[in-house]
Amino acid sequence: MISSDLKKLAISDTLFKKVFTNKQLLCDYVNAICDSSLEVKNVNYHPIEIKSKELERGIRLDVRVREIDGKKHTEVDLEAQTTMPNYNTFINRKLYYASSLFKDGFQEGDDYSKEVYSKTIFFILEDKHLIGSPIKKTIAYETYDKKEYNQIEIYEIYIRNLLATNLEEFNEYVKMVAEICSVLVDTDFEKYSKSTNEIVQKVAIMMKEMTLDEAKKIREEWDRQFEAEMKELDDICRQEGYEQGKQDAEILFVRKMHEQGFSDDVIAKCTDLSLEEVKRLLQ
Repeated sequence: MISSDLKKLAISDTLFKKVFTNKQLLCDYVNAICDSSLEVKNVNYHPIEIKSKELERGIRLDVRVREIDGKKHTEVDLEAQTTMPNYNTFINRKLYYASSLFKDGFQEGDDYSKEVYSKTIFFILEDKHLIGSPIKKTIAYETYDKKEYNQIEIYEIYIRNLLATNLEEFNEYVKMVAEICSVLVDTDFEKYSKSTNEIVQKVAIMMKEMTLDEAKKIREEWDRQFEAEMKELDDICRQEGYEQGKQDAEILFVRKMHEQGFSDDVIAKCTDLSLEEVKRLLQ
């Protein structure tokens, strides 16, 4: 039985790897969100890293699969993310990941008539400063002839932002995405076990059977991911603040964290400042 301190789950690599080791469930998620038709018989897991070449940055993927169906080659990446520390960083990251997947679909000797697709899905727990829709889809668009190219698709799902909306005002697709994503971050198994959506039922069963050791790993993974994201935010803020001096950089870091929705207590813990000092810097 899952531990009580995980009543509300953050998105974690550990949880993703537990849920999506089930190939059928993984295909169900990709097909539901991307309106695609992956088949289990054609899908294989691949290493979670795309190795970097000389002078090229490597990337680490959370859940990566490849489908080869005749001449059709599809690369898929599912990414778990808890926070959005920097907007511009995320824009570059999502484009880089998606294009790297697409490029990886071509092997030496292939010609460009090969049918290659790249699908990257970001499951983001929450963005407290989100602008626009909590479900986003990015594709290439030719502006003059108004033609869309779906060879590369990037999906962003901001789960808590989505659940905070009035879902009755949206179409069935949005309601479906909300339900299959909310089960990934909630442990109200009774509620989800009554769902008419088979995907939701499968996840609820898997999570209900989660052991204490697995729950502990999720908590540890959550903490590691949080620390990594805080380090990224710290590096960005300190780089921006070098010219203004150490004190200004500290103020910038505290205010950046506050803008991202972190509580004063969490900020104090991450910066080794007192709660009073944090409140003073935020004035």
